[in-house]
Amino acid sequence: MTSFELIVILIFATGYILVLKEITAPRTKESG
Repeated sequence: MTSFELIVILIFATGYILVLKEITAPRTKESG
């Protein structure tokens, strides 16, 4: 595995986790 592939995987994993947090988080934060 090249370092470039690792970076791409980390970016996608981070984005996926952020999306999950937004979905599971209570909608009390300011929208927009």
